[in-house]
Amino acid sequence: MPKLKPGTRVPTLKEDVAINAGIKADRDNPEWNDADFARAKPAVEFFDAKTMAALVTLKRRPGERGPQKTPTKERISIRLSHDVVETFRASGEGWQTRIDEALRDYVAKRSVTPGAPVRRRSARAGRGSVIRKGAGPSLPHVGHRGVAGSGTVRGGRDSNDDP
Repeated sequence: MPKLKPGTRVPTLKEDVAINAGIKADRDNPEWNDADFARAKPAVEFFDAKTMAALVTLKRRPGERGPQKTPTKERISIRLSHDVVETFRASGEGWQTRIDEALRDYVAKRSVTPGAPVRRRSARAGRGSVIRKGAGPSLPHVGHRGVAGSGTVRGGRDSNDDP
């Protein structure tokens, strides 16, 4: 018997008998026998060249997703607290989807609309400040080794900024 994946449930003898009885009773999709396998042809011999080419382009590796018909999500990069990520990862497969659901719940409860003022906690703005898109301190471009055009950046502010 092949090695089974962890968590695979093997049917009991009684369940196995019931499963096989169900297979036998299915006239629309009978179980193949040796004669059926002897008559079988490879797909390349059965389909015409155009159809076979289309089937080959559809073939994906296990776990590989096809192109989305209408993209419903946007790929981004986000930094989250280690404990938050570990909590979601520990919840098992689909943890990124659960983060998306939690963020959707947050947005739905606060009815946040694009461009509207957003309340957020920020070290720069102070707790609970209202921040408008595009507002906030303007930071200079930081080059090699943290050297900026007009000074070095320290603590989120340019060293030449007014207090």
